[in-house]
Amino acid sequence: MFELINYIWITIAITTFMVLVIFKIKAPYGRHSNNKWGVMISNKWGWFVMELPAFLLMPIITLTGPSEKNELTYLLLVLWGLHYFNRTFIFPFKLKTKNKKMPLLIVVSAILFNSVNGFLNGYYLGYLNTDIICNIIKCNDWSCCLFYRNVH
Repeated sequence: MFELINYIWITIAITTFMVLVIFKIKAPYGRHSNNKWGVMISNKWGWFVMELPAFLLMPIITLTGPSEKNELTYLLLVLWGLHYFNRTFIFPFKLKTKNKKMPLLIVVSAILFNSVNGFLNGYYLGYLNTDIICNIIKCNDWSCCLFYRNVH
């Protein structure tokens, strides 16, 4: 089921990309921002709100999942946390844009994306992570993971 959700998510991403490219649609963000896309909000607060789900969901789902946690799991959590801490709490408020606005539609779309992204990564680490090193390498036999398995 997890793989199916990933394939669906990849299909949505590719379809969205193709529609934007084929129909030459410019995302209404940054210099392309305009009010034709609906209600506008502060780009600083919009950025904060749209990044918050990824910052919260992945660690919560990972840590509450039944899968055994190892050093690599915690390393990935720390890297994720640092990355999304910067994207959520530092970057938006360092923007040097005064009274710049962004469409609420962009914020809602990013909330959806970051929620799915955080969920999928957290679910994998918290529920499916049985031997993450071997899963990352995609090895199915002893040759890829011999060292890792012998060390642990």
